[in-house]
Amino acid sequence: MEMHFATIWESIADEIPDVPAVTNGDTTRTWGQFDDRAARVAKALTGAGLGPDSKVALYLYNGNEYVEAQYATFKLRGVPVNVNYRYLDEELWYLLDNSDAEALVFHASLGDRVANVVARLPKLKVLIEVNDGPTAAVPNAQEYEAVIAAHDPMP
Repeated sequence: MEMHFATIWESIADEIPDVPAVTNGDTTRTWGQFDDRAARVAKALTGAGLGPDSKVALYLYNGNEYVEAQYATFKLRGVPVNVNYRYLDEELWYLLDNSDAEALVFHASLGDRVANVVARLPKLKVLIEVNDGPTAAVPNAQEYEAVIAAHDPMP
Protein backbone atom coordinates (compact mmCIF):
# COMPACT_ATOMS: atom_id res chain seq x y z
CA MET A 1 0.00 0.00 0.00
CA GLU A 2 1.20 3.50 -0.82
CA MET A 3 1.92 5.39 2.38
CA HIS A 4 -0.10 8.53 1.78
CA PHE A 5 -2.82 9.90 4.06
CA ALA A 6 -5.46 9.71 1.32
CA THR A 7 -4.65 6.08 0.57
CA ILE A 8 -4.59 5.11 4.24
CA TRP A 9 -7.85 6.92 5.04
CA GLU A 10 -9.55 5.45 1.95
CA SER A 11 -8.49 1.98 3.12
CA ILE A 12 -9.95 2.63 6.57
CA ALA A 13 -13.20 3.90 5.01
CA ASP A 14 -13.41 0.73 2.91
CA GLU A 15 -12.96 -1.49 5.99
CA ILE A 16 -15.11 0.32 8.57
CA PRO A 17 -17.43 2.72 6.71
CA ASP A 18 -20.04 2.92 9.50
CA VAL A 19 -17.64 3.71 12.35
CA PRO A 20 -17.36 7.35 13.45
CA ALA A 21 -14.33 9.12 11.98
CA VAL A 22 -14.71 12.79 12.96
CA THR A 23 -16.93 14.63 15.42
CA ASN A 24 -17.37 18.32 16.04
CA GLY A 25 -20.12 19.46 18.37
CA ASP A 26 -23.28 17.56 17.49
CA THR A 27 -22.03 16.52 14.05
CA THR A 28 -20.39 13.14 13.60
CA ARG A 29 -19.30 11.74 10.25
CA THR A 30 -18.63 8.05 9.74
CA TRP A 31 -15.58 6.93 7.79
CA GLY A 32 -17.82 6.34 4.77
CA GLN A 33 -19.33 9.83 4.99
CA PHE A 34 -15.94 11.42 5.64
CA ASP A 35 -14.46 9.73 2.57
CA ASP A 36 -17.47 10.53 0.36
CA ARG A 37 -17.60 14.21 1.32
CA ALA A 38 -13.85 14.65 0.84
CA ALA A 39 -14.07 12.90 -2.55
CA ARG A 40 -16.81 15.33 -3.65
CA VAL A 41 -14.76 18.36 -2.60
CA ALA A 42 -11.75 16.85 -4.39
CA LYS A 43 -13.86 16.46 -7.55
CA ALA A 44 -14.86 20.14 -7.33
CA LEU A 45 -11.23 21.16 -6.93
CA THR A 46 -10.04 19.06 -9.87
CA GLY A 47 -12.94 20.42 -11.91
CA ALA A 48 -11.59 23.91 -11.21
CA GLY A 49 -8.22 22.91 -12.64
CA LEU A 50 -6.34 21.89 -9.50
CA GLY A 51 -4.18 18.78 -9.40
CA PRO A 52 -1.00 17.36 -7.92
CA ASP A 53 1.05 19.98 -6.07
CA SER A 54 -1.78 22.55 -6.16
CA LYS A 55 -2.03 24.57 -2.96
CA VAL A 56 -5.39 24.63 -1.17
CA ALA A 57 -5.57 27.19 1.63
CA LEU A 58 -7.73 26.31 4.64
CA TYR A 59 -8.85 29.50 6.39
CA LEU A 60 -11.14 27.67 8.78
CA TYR A 61 -11.81 27.18 12.44
CA ASN A 62 -11.37 23.65 13.74
CA GLY A 63 -14.23 21.44 12.59
CA ASN A 64 -15.28 18.62 10.33
CA GLU A 65 -15.03 20.79 7.22
CA TYR A 66 -11.38 21.56 7.94
CA VAL A 67 -10.48 17.88 8.04
CA GLU A 68 -12.68 17.09 5.02
CA ALA A 69 -11.09 19.84 2.92
CA GLN A 70 -7.63 18.71 4.02
CA TYR A 71 -8.49 15.11 3.05
CA ALA A 72 -9.86 16.34 -0.29
CA THR A 73 -6.55 18.09 -0.92
CA PHE A 74 -4.66 14.88 -0.12
CA LYS A 75 -6.92 12.99 -2.56
CA LEU A 76 -5.87 15.20 -5.47
CA ARG A 77 -2.24 15.01 -4.30
CA GLY A 78 -2.32 18.69 -3.51
CA VAL A 79 -0.76 20.64 -0.66
CA PRO A 80 -3.01 21.88 2.17
CA VAL A 81 -1.98 25.28 3.50
CA ASN A 82 -3.15 26.05 7.02
CA VAL A 83 -4.15 29.70 7.42
CA ASN A 84 -4.43 31.03 10.96
CA TYR A 85 -7.97 32.34 11.48
CA ARG A 86 -6.50 35.29 13.39
CA TYR A 87 -4.82 36.66 10.25
CA LEU A 88 -6.08 40.02 9.12
CA ASP A 89 -6.10 41.43 5.60
CA GLU A 90 -2.41 41.97 4.87
CA GLU A 91 -1.26 38.79 6.64
CA LEU A 92 -3.93 36.82 4.84
CA TRP A 93 -3.04 38.31 1.46
CA TYR A 94 0.68 37.69 2.03
CA LEU A 95 0.24 34.03 2.97
CA LEU A 96 -2.16 33.25 0.12
CA ASP A 97 0.01 35.05 -2.42
CA ASN A 98 3.30 33.65 -1.15
CA SER A 99 1.96 30.07 -0.98
CA ASP A 100 0.63 30.26 -4.57
CA ALA A 101 -2.79 29.17 -3.30
CA GLU A 102 -5.12 28.13 -6.12
CA ALA A 103 -8.09 27.44 -3.86
CA LEU A 104 -9.37 28.87 -0.60
CA VAL A 105 -11.81 27.16 1.73
CA PHE A 106 -12.95 29.58 4.42
CA HIS A 107 -15.58 30.07 7.10
CA ALA A 108 -18.25 32.62 6.18
CA SER A 109 -17.58 34.57 9.37
CA LEU A 110 -14.08 35.27 7.98
CA GLY A 111 -15.50 36.36 4.64
CA ASP A 112 -15.01 40.07 5.24
CA ARG A 113 -11.25 39.52 5.33
CA VAL A 114 -11.37 37.32 2.23
CA ALA A 115 -13.46 39.91 0.40
CA ASN A 116 -10.81 42.54 1.17
CA VAL A 117 -7.96 40.59 -0.47
CA VAL A 118 -9.43 38.29 -3.12
CA ALA A 119 -9.07 40.80 -5.97
CA ARG A 120 -5.30 40.86 -5.34
CA LEU A 121 -4.96 37.06 -5.70
CA PRO A 122 -5.12 36.23 -9.41
CA LYS A 123 -3.93 32.62 -8.90
CA LEU A 124 -7.09 31.70 -6.96
CA LYS A 125 -9.28 29.48 -9.14
CA VAL A 126 -11.93 28.52 -6.61
CA LEU A 127 -13.37 29.90 -3.37
CA ILE A 128 -15.47 27.65 -1.13
CA GLU A 129 -17.31 29.14 1.82
CA VAL A 130 -18.34 27.08 4.87
CA ASN A 131 -21.53 28.51 6.36
CA ASP A 132 -21.05 29.33 10.02
CA GLY A 133 -23.34 32.33 10.28
CA PRO A 134 -23.21 35.90 8.99
CA THR A 135 -20.98 36.49 6.02
CA ALA A 136 -19.57 39.22 3.82
CA ALA A 137 -20.24 38.93 0.12
CA VAL A 138 -17.21 37.25 -1.43
CA PRO A 139 -17.33 37.38 -5.23
CA ASN A 140 -17.59 33.94 -6.87
CA ALA A 141 -17.57 32.02 -3.59
CA GLN A 142 -19.38 28.69 -3.67
CA GLU A 143 -21.18 27.35 -0.62
CA TYR A 144 -19.46 24.25 0.81
CA GLU A 145 -22.55 22.03 1.17
CA ALA A 146 -23.73 23.04 -2.32
CA VAL A 147 -20.32 22.03 -3.71
CA ILE A 148 -20.65 18.62 -2.07
CA ALA A 149 -24.21 18.18 -3.38
CA ALA A 150 -23.26 19.23 -6.92
CA HIS A 151 -20.37 16.81 -7.44
CA ASP A 152 -20.00 13.07 -7.67
CA PRO A 153 -17.14 11.61 -5.64
CA MET A 154 -13.74 11.65 -7.29
CA PRO A 155 -12.61 8.09 -8.00
